[in-house]
Amino acid sequence: MVSFLRDLYYEGYETAHAWYRGLTHNRKWLLMRQLSRFTKIRCWIKQSVVKQRLALCAEPCETAIDRSIFPDVAIDQVVQSIQQDGYFLGLQLPLSIVRSILDFANQQPCLGNRYPDTGFYYAEKAQAEAHYQTAFVTASYFNTALTCPAIAKLGQDPVLRSIAARYLGAEPVLISSRLWWSFPSRATVRDRRKSAQMFHYDLDDYGFLKFFFYLTDVDEWAGPHICVRGTHLHKRWFHEWFGKKFSEAAIERAYGSANVITVCGESGFGFAEDTFCFHRASPPQKHDRLILQLEYALQDYGMERDTIDPQSVRVYAAGADSLTGSPCRGDRVR
Repeated sequence: MVSFLRDLYYEGYETAHAWYRGLTHNRKWLLMRQLSRFTKIRCWIKQSVVKQRLALCAEPCETAIDRSIFPDVAIDQVVQSIQQDGYFLGLQLPLSIVRSILDFANQQPCLGNRYPDTGFYYAEKAQAEAHYQTAFVTASYFNTALTCPAIAKLGQDPVLRSIAARYLGAEPVLISSRLWWSFPSRATVRDRRKSAQMFHYDLDDYGFLKFFFYLTDVDEWAGPHICVRGTHLHKRWFHEWFGKKFSEAAIERAYGSANVITVCGESGFGFAEDTFCFHRASPPQKHDRLILQLEYALQDYGMERDTIDPQSVRVYAAGADSLTGSPCRGDRVR
């Protein structure tokens, strides 16, 4: 009973917060979130949007593919896998791109638990937690497409854009670029819900696709991503109507344990996923995890919150007498 009431409270709070954001910032986004949870309505509106755009995707030219950092990816195979299962495993970042993003992550501050007043540098995480008197479950970077050339290049990669275009049926829009750490911690249920560590599905548009890349080695102890095969196409009616955060036991009962896929991989390993399927991040047990997410959609509602005013960020710096409002220290190399 206590667990049920707790989940009911959190679900009510999150629903109310989403309604508040929608009513105050973008009512079209709020309407989309109410309608897009229903697969039939979702497909009908998506088809209507594609027809209105009159932008059926074309074959990428050879020169465009040659400029990609994924020249050997079989685009048709990737799209077919996503259409059937909801995901494709097997993209691989070049070592040079991995190193560039890791350098960025070491030189730029991140936001503890995504709050702009808990900024810190990754190498100083322990000191920052003591300073802020809180344990960080996650830490997110901000303005990554604007400040990290490697991430900006990935966001415009012709093969990734072509995969998204063919899957969505129209020229895609890059709506977010996110880079974040997940840390081993004694996370509460509320922390796990806020950190996407319980099964849920995303409602970012009537059609969208995400690419994920591990920047650190991810095994079963480092917080692997988990998704549920086929649930982008078929969900139980209860899951369409009520709530978005479910336990692993409930998901396995509904869809079978054989369809719960755990994604492990070494640094640079990537995968594509329609996160309208059920998915979650595993809480890391022994190792920190750094992951990059690029999201393409048919429309950008301006609600993804991957950019922030650098002047609003407060950054803890070890050895300094006080917090600084400066978002970076350009001479910092780890």
